[in-house]
Amino acid sequence: MKVFSFLPRILFSLVFVASLVIAQEQKPPSSGEVDAAKKVQMAQGIQAKIKQSEEFMKKNSKSSLRIRVADYMAKEIGDVTDPSQRLGYIETYSKIFSDEKEKELVLPYQVDSLALIGKVEEAFKLAPKALALAPDNPLLLTQLALRGSNLVRQGKAELAADTKQYASQAIALIEADKKPANVNDQFWGEFKPRWLPELYQALGFVAFNAGDAADAQAKFQKAVELNPLNPNGYLMLASLADANYQRAAMEYNTASGAAKDAALKKAYGYLDEVIDNYARVIGVTASKAEYKQIHDQVLPALQETYKIRKGSTDGLDALIAKYKK
Repeated sequence: MKVFSFLPRILFSLVFVASLVIAQEQKPPSSGEVDAAKKVQMAQGIQAKIKQSEEFMKKNSKSSLRIRVADYMAKEIGDVTDPSQRLGYIETYSKIFSDEKEKELVLPYQVDSLALIGKVEEAFKLAPKALALAPDNPLLLTQLALRGSNLVRQGKAELAADTKQYASQAIALIEADKKPANVNDQFWGEFKPRWLPELYQALGFVAFNAGDAADAQAKFQKAVELNPLNPNGYLMLASLADANYQRAAMEYNTASGAAKDAALKKAYGYLDEVIDNYARVIGVTASKAEYKQIHDQVLPALQETYKIRKGSTDGLDALIAKYKK
């Protein structure tokens, strides 16, 4: 999966000075405090803003504007696209704004950044606190689910339960069209069809690794229905069908009479599923450079399986052509 950060603001319209509305019980800010806060906003570039934040805190650490400046800076840091740079800025931010409430403002960006640079287990440790602060954040949930699924596939079974939870929560929010307030309609419209099938696929991998073939098949089937151009779901459906075929073939070898005929029919049914899903893989990967390796690996397997089932490859090209997109 490509490195993709979901958390930087997509649409954030802040009239900074107008937002400096102070609750009645707080001491109104002085003109010097307001001017110092304005300098943070007006500074050009994240490094200049951080420097002005330091200047603000040197003289105005008790200001009622402090939390608003911290919130503004947290969002500015969240807009940094490079996750390693973002983590560096978060570290600096946490030294400037050291109050726990202020540190919480950057926690979702910290979790996102850790996941993006491959420190997924660290991200998972911080995730419960970050999600407690923003429980309905489908962007962060999606990031965690996809990264967690990748590690589950690599043998990190201890991440499976949390990955399943995050993926399920993200799916529920996306399917309910719970767009975050700070995300614009265009981004949300692109996000849903791109990542919803990936989330179902993530659940499929978790179920597959847990040995729950029925749930895995249902999730992979949903994934390919939502995105029929992604070959990975078809590969997993073919793998599940092949496992069923192998079991049915063993039943056939030990059966006799009518039971043997039934076992053969069942085995051929599963073999047809393998062929169909392999053909779909070849169809959607044809002439696509990014899928060349998958295409070149699956094509010989498809040809061999088709020969076993049909006796020759006659008709195979027509089957593949049916699924070419």
